[in-house]
Amino acid sequence: MIRAAMMLCLCLATLVAGADEILRFDSRNFDDWTYTRSGYVLSRDLINQDKVNLYKGEAGDFTLVSPLASCTGVGSVDVAVVANSTGYDDSRYSPSLGSPAIEILDAAGNVVSSVVYKFTTRERPREFTVSLPVADVADGRFRVRLACWDANIYSALSVRKVIVTAGYSMADVNRDGTINTADVTALYNYLLQGDTTHALTSDVNGDGSITAGDVTQVYNAILGLSGE
Repeated sequence: MIRAAMMLCLCLATLVAGADEILRFDSRNFDDWTYTRSGYVLSRDLINQDKVNLYKGEAGDFTLVSPLASCTGVGSVDVAVVANSTGYDDSRYSPSLGSPAIEILDAAGNVVSSVVYKFTTRERPREFTVSLPVADVADGRFRVRLACWDANIYSALSVRKVIVTAGYSMADVNRDGTINTADVTALYNYLLQGDTTHALTSDVNGDGSITAGDVTQVYNAILGLSGE
């Protein structure tokens, strides 16, 4: 009876990846975020007035850094940004210089992964989303940093909103956006039949090998147990 109930749960349970919000920055949610510009304190007015500007100033690089977040069981995060190119109507404005870097930092402040979102045209506002891997972050804790390493004051980017959500779960072996028995099947196909279709995503527990332990991790994720 218990086994039958568990199998019914396995058949019905699905977890949708990408729906969980991990971090948010906007005019109502900015506590514990850090704006590395001396004399500027994050506030609702500062954000609403487009004054969270990212660029290289005389006093150093002005960046926006999130508080620590956890990524246990998450393979990637999606970072959605809403911002304004503050000097887009100035002749000295350069879209390429204002291209932002979005980075994942570990708890010690080391860059684990990063991407530069290239601007090629004059636009306002700027809205874009990038995906970054977090599976290799030590201790499962990370920060998100936004910077414009090449920008000057004329090409600064002013951040209005940042929303960080879970991209895919490590247990989503076939990367279809859900965690269900199809992911278990993908693992069994690898272990029992040598099917390497999902070999690159089958090391669910991140121990460097693909074993029955990975199958257990997927079962736990389906049943909502800890240890995903």
